Amino acid sequence: MNTINPAKRRNETITIRCTRHEKSVIGQKAAKQGKTISTYAVNAALAGKETHREKDKRMAKDLVELTQGLNDCYRYMHCENIDMEALKGMFGRIMEGAGKLWENL
Repeated sequence: MNTINPAKRRNETITIRCTRHEKSVIGQKAAKQGKTISTYAVNAALAGKETHREKDKRMAKDLVELTQGLNDCYRYMHCENIDMEALKGMFGRIMEGAGKLWENL
């Protein structure tokens, strides 16, 4: 006899609103994985995909800032009158940016 453990039975409901297109895309993704929309949505929500996207956005922003700092430093190093304190400050910003990237890994 095939019985489902009552503690694991899915008998709660969450209603979400979406567009017809979003529903279609979600349905297609679920079908590709051989899952129902319900199972696919529950698995995706539990996996916390939104957290990954926010982390990716932060990392991209930090990478852009780091690249800008490197570019500024590179341009400054080709000037005639280099102020070592200004250069130290630029390298400090670069190291900060690298630290932010490492924190997000």
